[in-house]
Amino acid sequence: MKRTILALLFSLSMLLISCGPPRHDSQLLNDPAALQESIRTDLLSLRGSVDTYFHRYADLPWHLPDLRDTPDQQTLLEAIPTDPWRVPYLLRRIGDDIILSSTGPDLLVGTDDDVELRVSYVGVTPKGQ
Repeated sequence: MKRTILALLFSLSMLLISCGPPRHDSQLLNDPAALQESIRTDLLSLRGSVDTYFHRYADLPWHLPDLRDTPDQQTLLEAIPTDPWRVPYLLRRIGDDIILSSTGPDLLVGTDDDVELRVSYVGVTPKGQ
């Protein structure tokens, strides 16, 4: 029993050491590769919520709050997520396309440093339709 507990404690401590110290936003902002990966992960997660919305309601959301305030109150987002600069991510609908984005470090929409994920739903049929 003692060996099992010691082995478990050793495994947990090795796991914590391998993960390294927690990354705070200030650390993240100084690591361009980690910054891009963090934003990409967030945008892909939001895309999953958009896909769920599309298949559940046979429509696309117009804005990010639509994923929180759904027609049947079955929320897909508890809160509007923010990017590493603590600015809410954006969702824009243009026809059958969705653009999910971060304003980037200048905090302005529509500039060269914006990070975007564009998804087209042209020709896609919602499940169950």
